[in-house]
Amino acid sequence: MGVLEKRFVLYRVLLEVSSVVLAVLLYLFIVSGYGLIEPSAVERYSLGLLSYDKCIRLHL
Repeated sequence: MGVLEKRFVLYRVLLEVSSVVLAVLLYLFIVSGYGLIEPSAVERYSLGLLSYDKCIRLHL
């Protein structure tokens, strides 16, 4: 395998890992925004990670 192929494989792995992390962060941001409107549902949708106070802090 040449240098370019190794670099391409490394870029693909970095792209996939970073996309998973960004998808999780986007989900938490959307759930926390929904938590500002419906505080009782945010703990259920975020599996207990977020509370109403944390949602407010994320969006200020």
